[in-house]
Amino acid sequence: LLMLSAEGGVEIEAVAASNPDAIVLLHIDPVDGISREAAHDAAVRANIDAEAVDGVA
Repeated sequence: LLMLSAEGGVEIEAVAASNPDAIVLLHIDPVDGISREAAHDAAVRANIDAEAVDGVA
């Protein structure tokens, strides 16, 4: 499971409590992994800064 948010910090529980819509969840197959396209799409959906999206993917 990938949990991704543009809201900084490491306390995902706090983000989930205050703004659950800011978290993007993506289930990743343990055998197949995650494609670059899926990682890119998740970063865009999480409103990650455009300059950082490729780094996430």
